[in-house]
Amino acid sequence: MAQTLGGDASTGDNGATGANTPTPSSATASASDSASASGTTASADSTSAGTSAGSDAADESTDDDGPGTTTAPAVSWNRYTLDVRSGGWSTTPLDELWQGANAPPATDIAAAMSLTHFDRLWVVTADGTFYEQADGVWQAPGPLWARFPMTQGLDVGAMTHTPSIDGSGEEGVFFVDNPIAIIYTQHENGGVDLVKSAMLTDEPGGAPQGSGRTHWYLPIVDPDNAMGNPDWLQWYASYDDGNLWRFNNAFEWTNAPIDDNEFFDGGPGQPDPTTIEAAYYDDTFERAHFIGP
Repeated sequence: MAQTLGGDASTGDNGATGANTPTPSSATASASDSASASGTTASADSTSAGTSAGSDAADESTDDDGPGTTTAPAVSWNRYTLDVRSGGWSTTPLDELWQGANAPPATDIAAAMSLTHFDRLWVVTADGTFYEQADGVWQAPGPLWARFPMTQGLDVGAMTHTPSIDGSGEEGVFFVDNPIAIIYTQHENGGVDLVKSAMLTDEPGGAPQGSGRTHWYLPIVDPDNAMGNPDWLQWYASYDDGNLWRFNNAFEWTNAPIDDNEFFDGGPGQPDPTTIEAAYYDDTFERAHFIGP
C-alpha cells in the first residue's frame, strides 16, 4: 500500500497500543489507520557543544604503498550546534565529542536521533553499524538489523521518531531508505515491536518521499503540549531536491531552500547545509545538532 509519512494513531496495526503518534499512513486513509508508537528523552547528548572550529589533520603516518609514502588520517567530522533560544552556533569535532571503546567513528555518519522519553542517542554509520548512548554511556555496537531485523538489506540514511502522548512512555521510531520506511515501537526497557513496513509516496505539495532521498530528519516535539496543537510535532527533513521540508501533526507541508530557512541563512558560525549528513534535536536544552564534514 502506498504510504506517506504522517498521521495520528491510537492503536497500531500490529497491536502496539496507547501511542497517539504520526506514522506512515495511507494517503487516502483516516488518521486512525496509522501505526502506533511511543517514548521519554532528555537528549542523551545534552552536554553543551564546544566552540572549536574543527580538528586539524592528524600527523602523517606510513602507508601500505611502500617505504617513504605517507597519508594523512581522515579528518574528523564535526557536530554543528544551533542554540535555538539564543540563535548562536558552536562547533565540536566528533573525535572530541564521542570518545571511548564503544563510541561511533568520527566520520561516515549516516543518521542520528535522540529520543524524547528516554535518555538515548542513536547513531548509524554508513556501513550500517548501530551505536547507542544510554544514560551517557556508549553501549557495544552492532549491525542495525540485529536490533531492528526489518532493516536488513536497507541503506538507512535517515531516522526520526514520535514520542507517545498518552503516558505509555514509548516512542515510535522510523528508519528510512526511500521509498521504504520501517517503523518500530521502542519501549523504555529496551524492547522493540515491529509496527509496519511502508512504501512512501510523493504527495501533492509535499516532500518527495517516494521519488527522492532523505538526507536527514530533525524532529522537534513537545508531547506535553499536544492537545489541540498540531505543531507539537514538527519534522524537518532535508531532501535531495535542495529543500528543507517541514511536516506537522495536521499533515501540513511547507518548504524553503536548504540554505535559506529558520536554521540556515548564511549567518556566522553556520556550516554549509548541503554538507550535513545527519541531525538530531536536544529537547532539554533546545539545541539542534547537525553532523557533517
